[in-house]
Amino acid sequence: MEALFDEALQETYPAIHEKIMETLPLDQVNFDELSPTDFNIAIHAIRNCLAR
Repeated sequence: MEALFDEALQETYPAIHEKIMETLPLDQVNFDELSPTDFNIAIHAIRNCLAR
């Protein structure tokens, strides 16, 4: 999961990536720190990454 978040978000959306990755271990991934807009951006980027 960490590799997916890195590939989908780290380069293009570093601030969103940082907020998601603050909570380690990743079995406790938390999107509470994201605004609704940032959450939607993250989900869209992750979906695009998975579709490749």
